[in-house]
Amino acid sequence: MIKSFFAAAVLCSGFSAFAATNLVTDGSFESAVLPDGTYGYYSADQLYGWTAPAGESIEVRHDIAGSAEDGDYFVELDSSPSTPNSSMSTTIATTAGQTYSLSFWYSNRPASPDFNLTGAPGIAPA
Repeated sequence: MIKSFFAAAVLCSGFSAFAATNLVTDGSFESAVLPDGTYGYYSADQLYGWTAPAGESIEVRHDIAGSAEDGDYFVELDSSPSTPNSSMSTTIATTAGQTYSLSFWYSNRPASPDFNLTGAPGIAPA
């Protein structure tokens, strides 16, 4: 029992040495300012820390056809004003010899009365 307690104490004390620091700038897209239930397009460097390809934009949503995992906003990558798919990028500062873990939340667009996955009634999805 003492050995188990000692092992648990050592493991717990070690966690603070490996405390996670978020290196992604505005990873929850909170620099966007949108009314609830709306979305907006951000081009080039309009969204703090993120970049859209030239001529493209990043679609940020605020509680419309889904909800954010963290914060109020999330990005949809399957639509853009000029193309059916979009992309975005950011730069993360790293240090040689360090180990990093990158994680993200991904979800299909949930079906809703206004934005559904099946298209108009009687039309099959492409």
